[in-house]
Amino acid sequence: NQGESNEIDNVDDNVVFKETLDAFKLLDIKKEDQIVIFSLISAILHLGNVKIQNERTNESCSVAKDDKSIKTMCELLKIDENLMSTWLCHKRIKTVNEIVNTTLPLSQALFSRD
Repeated sequence: NQGESNEIDNVDDNVVFKETLDAFKLLDIKKEDQIVIFSLISAILHLGNVKIQNERTNESCSVAKDDKSIKTMCELLKIDENLMSTWLCHKRIKTVNEIVNTTLPLSQALFSRD
């Protein structure tokens, strides 16, 4: 995480989680749907932890090869890790006559990720 901390002062995660489960029960959200909700939240949190690094030219970037967060995120969302890694660092521009794929500088990739 970007805050470098896993804890918030005066917040008990167990209590907050139980309150969340109680709210789901009150709203009659089924267990299967709760699992989907938690998987999506987890995937989003993992996306924020994906390490994107500058390439030698400083005009492009890439996802770190050993990044565990992108692997976990893609498993949770059931999407292709290679495609996600590619499109976190590239963009596609459609013109009248063609489609052009270009690389993103690190700052744009980080902005898009966040």
